[in-house]
Amino acid sequence: TVMFLDIETWGKTAENCQKFISKGSSVAVDGRLDVSNWEDKNGNKRNKIFCTADSVHFLKSKNTEADQNPSPMREEIEEDPDEVPF
Repeated sequence: TVMFLDIETWGKTAENCQKFISKGSSVAVDGRLDVSNWEDKNGNKRNKIFCTADSVHFLKSKNTEADQNPSPMREEIEEDPDEVPF
């Protein structure tokens, strides 16, 4: 199952995300999960889970020189989707 989350960033982190992230960009986010609760115009209770980022790490990007000559610091970590850390 895939779950898409909105990521909330602030300050310089938000500015950098706006400049350097586009659809399909790979990032790693450190932060906390938060829940927003509200009542819609029909009186139904609604909620949304989102992540408030403490830091965003820019990973491999498409078609850059660094991708063709990766350094050890830019290696991607392969995770087994069946292993959930929680």
